[in-house]
Amino acid sequence: MYSGINCKKIKLRTLLKEFGYKRRTAELVDKINKAFDALGLATYLKNREPCDVGQIDIDDMIVIRLGEDKKMSDDMNRISFGSAAVLVYDESLKSGYESDFYKWLTGNGFKSWGKHGFFGSCPWIYVNLNNKVYAFGMPGIKITQEFGNHAVTIEEFVEIYNIFEKYQGKKPLEF
Repeated sequence: MYSGINCKKIKLRTLLKEFGYKRRTAELVDKINKAFDALGLATYLKNREPCDVGQIDIDDMIVIRLGEDKKMSDDMNRISFGSAAVLVYDESLKSGYESDFYKWLTGNGFKSWGKHGFFGSCPWIYVNLNNKVYAFGMPGIKITQEFGNHAVTIEEFVEIYNIFEKYQGKKPLEF
């Protein structure tokens, strides 16, 4: 666990108030549930009884924790699995899902890390060659340690990728 905190207990009313809401609507509940799902969080009542924020009393105390099915016991789902990710920088990445490099990644079997979306002001992306996972950059946030402590260009990344693919499936000292 990164922060040492494994759950957050809060009244549903307080949670809504913290975000500026006084009552819950179906649209708000849908947004909350989608956010919890995207973050891999689950909500519970006492005794770890799963609950839906749309179905419980507004004064119920809820416990928010990492959902069992989303726990990263399988390191393959981590952006940093096996080593540091390659940090790729190019102004064209500001166009996100429309960039040629994004299309190249998905065309070569790379999948989104899935923890956040695209930020238009960030012309960089983290790419892990080991598990073929990428994560768009976020302003002011270092998602993982970058390979070589520096970014590379798209062209340099493609060279690295081609070398990596050349040795894919071979033992570490097999050429």
